[in-house]
Amino acid sequence: MWLAVDDTRGQTLPSLIGELDDQTSETIALEKGLLAAGYSRSDAALYTSRFVVLEEPLWFGEADLPRVRAVDPGVLELRYVIQLDDARALTGEAVGEIVAVFNS
Repeated sequence: MWLAVDDTRGQTLPSLIGELDDQTSETIALEKGLLAAGYSRSDAALYTSRFVVLEEPLWFGEADLPRVRAVDPGVLELRYVIQLDDARALTGEAVGEIVAVFNS
């Protein structure tokens, strides 16, 4: 996501996480995700910067996502960066369906 600091219109990370708390029924999955990202609720007071989203994220179909299809024996760790073609991003109803899944 493309974000910017905006002390007037922005939201703090704890505020955004509070909105997630209110919208999810998968609280354990949310907590696991937050911990995996390094977020600790006990440090919430330290997150004082306020952010605004400058551009909504793009969504892509599974067929447009490059992936590693096989790994040779002995490879213990694999890391790669992909480049997506913005022109192939989903639009309209397809995006609405994805967002609906996250909001259910």
